[in-house]
Amino acid sequence: GIETINGHLIDWNLMHDFTYSHALDSGFRVSAVASSDSHGPKWGYNFMRAKTVLLAKEKSREAFLDALRNNRFYATESGNVKLRYTVNGKQAPADLEEATSYKFHVELDYFKEDKATRPVECQVISDYGKTLLTLKDFSDRFDFDISSDTARYFYLRFTDAMGRRTWS
Repeated sequence: GIETINGHLIDWNLMHDFTYSHALDSGFRVSAVASSDSHGPKWGYNFMRAKTVLLAKEKSREAFLDALRNNRFYATESGNVKLRYTVNGKQAPADLEEATSYKFHVELDYFKEDKATRPVECQVISDYGKTLLTLKDFSDRFDFDISSDTARYFYLRFTDAMGRRTWS
């Protein structure tokens, strides 16, 4: 994984956002991670609400390790966003067949009901950190298409009204 969240300072995390794109540009197969590197008496969940969410099939050691080995995890600053999506019918993250059009299906849910953590913007990021598409006014289930004959990767970055982000 690549750290996209380190503590509660949103501006500082912009550097981590760049590092995530740079690692993908360099060919690394990584996913986003949230960590609480507070260097002080406050640490862990009491310091910040951000989470690294594992997309495991069940709550078991084997399923957790499988999710980690296969990059089925993502980072969320609010600690509340549940994210699942497919691209061309494959559950993300996945290796895709080269194409000129990619169909995304996104499903959002939440660990607890909290309107403040609902994303208000979704950006599709590709090679060199370029934003290919920005969506607003979407529901918790939505679809969109991206056309590109050069993209080597895509990831989604959601932002809520408070500026907290979730990286797929």
